[in-house]
Amino acid sequence: MAGETTSDQSGHDFGAAADEDALRRSARDTEVGAAQLRRRAGRRASQMRAAAARRMDSAASVMHERTDRAAEAVHRAADSLSKGADYVRANEMRQIAGDAMSVIRNNPVPALIGAVTLGFVLGRMVSRN
Repeated sequence: MAGETTSDQSGHDFGAAADEDALRRSARDTEVGAAQLRRRAGRRASQMRAAAARRMDSAASVMHERTDRAAEAVHRAADSLSKGADYVRANEMRQIAGDAMSVIRNNPVPALIGAVTLGFVLGRMVSRN
């Protein structure tokens, strides 16, 4: 029966030995289970780290791409301003006005949009002061 001890003629307690063996097996099983849990947790942590690193790399790539595009646009705008400055330095006001009129005649819709935009920007600047 459970919990009962049996002794032989030498006085050896077989029930206590069986309980000790059961405790040892239980402890060993617990250690094995804990080791398995540690390995699974380690694998899961590695998977999560790898996934996080992939997402970070992806975000960095997108940021580089968008920054590169923005930098290219800023460089183009700076180049255009520089060419415009060269044009203004090299030409008289009469020539500049004549060229502007030609551009407006040849491109009326973009010229109108530009004029409205310029008016809006100037209006905002004046209204803030």
